[in-house]
Amino acid sequence: MEELHVLNGRFVIPETGVVSGTLIVRDGRVAEIVQGEPRSTPDREIDAQGRYVLPGLIDPHTHSGLLPPLSARLEAESAFGASGGITTVIRYFRRTDSYLETVPGQVEVGVKTHYQDFTHHLALFTEQQVDQLDACVRKFGITSYKLYMNLKGPFGKGFLMDITPEREDEVDRADVNFDDGHMYEAFRRAARVPAPIRMAVHCEDAEIVLHETSRIRELGLEGLAAWHAARPGNSEALGIQMVAYLSRKFGVPVYYPHIGSREAVDAMAEVRSAGTNYYAETCPQYIALSTESEAGVLAKVMPPVRTSDDAVKVWWGIQNNVLECLGSDHIPYTLDEKQPGPVWETRPAFGGTGMILPVFLSEGVNKGKLTIRRLVELASFNTAKAFGLYPTKGTLLPGADADFVIIDLEREWTVHASESLSSSDFSVYEDQTMRGDVVLTAVRGEVIYEEGKIMGPRGHGRFLRRYPRIEATTSVS
Repeated sequence: MEELHVLNGRFVIPETGVVSGTLIVRDGRVAEIVQGEPRSTPDREIDAQGRYVLPGLIDPHTHSGLLPPLSARLEAESAFGASGGITTVIRYFRRTDSYLETVPGQVEVGVKTHYQDFTHHLALFTEQQVDQLDACVRKFGITSYKLYMNLKGPFGKGFLMDITPEREDEVDRADVNFDDGHMYEAFRRAARVPAPIRMAVHCEDAEIVLHETSRIRELGLEGLAAWHAARPGNSEALGIQMVAYLSRKFGVPVYYPHIGSREAVDAMAEVRSAGTNYYAETCPQYIALSTESEAGVLAKVMPPVRTSDDAVKVWWGIQNNVLECLGSDHIPYTLDEKQPGPVWETRPAFGGTGMILPVFLSEGVNKGKLTIRRLVELASFNTAKAFGLYPTKGTLLPGADADFVIIDLEREWTVHASESLSSSDFSVYEDQTMRGDVVLTAVRGEVIYEEGKIMGPRGHGRFLRRYPRIEATTSVS
């Protein structure tokens, strides 16, 4: 039984607070935290040098499989995540064919390329996929699914789909068309599954967005401010209210990704008071960027980055438990793939999985807007609970996987895309100075990143089944 000691750490335990001492890891799991001299002799030691040691972060919102070549992209984005303290990745997997046929290939390529553990959300586009929801839960242990309210009419044409290993060098697209009846049926079916399903929904009312996009374009407006106006926060708020009603009606918990507008945060507070069972996510771009960002159209994303006033409201939501999780909405475009130009023609989205922790350390903890314990709740603990991964993930209590991150809260550094481990060759945070950095990242006691370098081993990651129990595996067959 291999034993690792993490010495001289300030361990942030979300359930209890900060504990100083030595973390003892046996066979990849937390055994105990001792405050005196350990009684046992370790096989390995890591000296935290008095720094904070956090439970590994969980990024519940990545799209790393949309761009070729599949294997190389997955490996690069896994490494980028590790550089930002991400020890568990939940990747959205979206196709229009049967997941019973395509998920096994994604798991197989995932265990070959990931440094950290991973699982998937599955997007529900078709009637067949809704019909097979119960079968997917039982076969793969996947208990989270996604609906896209924004993909209606022209917005759903030529939508990027995840690449399969058999055609890993080819971009794949499909036409999809959301309607309310499809969402209604998805909630009804989810309620019948003998597992704790959580439904994630991209909440933007497509008809409002279509109307406002046409109006703003006719005015000849451009840039991030025009994109923000064309996709108003009211469209998010209406979608949030509809989803909340269906959640309560059918007893299906929900997840609201990428919340960044004042109207959306207000709607979250309203549906919470109505008793909706939800977790809501914000992303670093909604507190660190705005419509005036120097990144310009490179920061185009859906929903848009908003105004500085919206960012203030997002901070309010975080501090008042209205927003409870952090994600990245990561798509690692290169500049050639992003195709920057007029805002209406530039592709939406950008990379960010490795930037969650640096941004929230710099803008949150080091500016007095977050405690280090609250950051851990947002970035790890709550997400683990939302998606059925707790207590294996999201904590450093005994019995949990020994996923941990050592941070230097005082280190200052400047963001340069050229120094990133991502396949993306630009950053929306380029030349920004961050205060707070990742020193070391470990998954199940194995160091995968340290001081700017990926340590491996590649393929250390395991697929996480979440039903009927949490189980790390290399196969779903």
